[in-house]
Amino acid sequence: MYKAHLVSITAAESVPPNLKGFVTFQASLEDHEVQAREKVALLVIEGTSSYVVFFLGKVKDVEEIERRLREQQAEMTVETRAILEKNLGN
Repeated sequence: MYKAHLVSITAAESVPPNLKGFVTFQASLEDHEVQAREKVALLVIEGTSSYVVFFLGKVKDVEEIERRLREQQAEMTVETRAILEKNLGN
């Protein structure tokens, strides 16, 4: 399994320009209209330039994130999980 590391939790409008394409792509997959101030989590898959985006207002729990990462043969680090749990209120 690849490790997924948290890069940032930020408002969609504050995502760096070089990563906005990942947000747009994920929004398109989910048929989601991104709001400027909604919180997004950006994770990078270790050893790649692949980023995974989660719209935190739509995520039910950390287990949902873990399931999606497993589909990509990845798992989040302990540190990433703890930060996401805190930001999801779990």
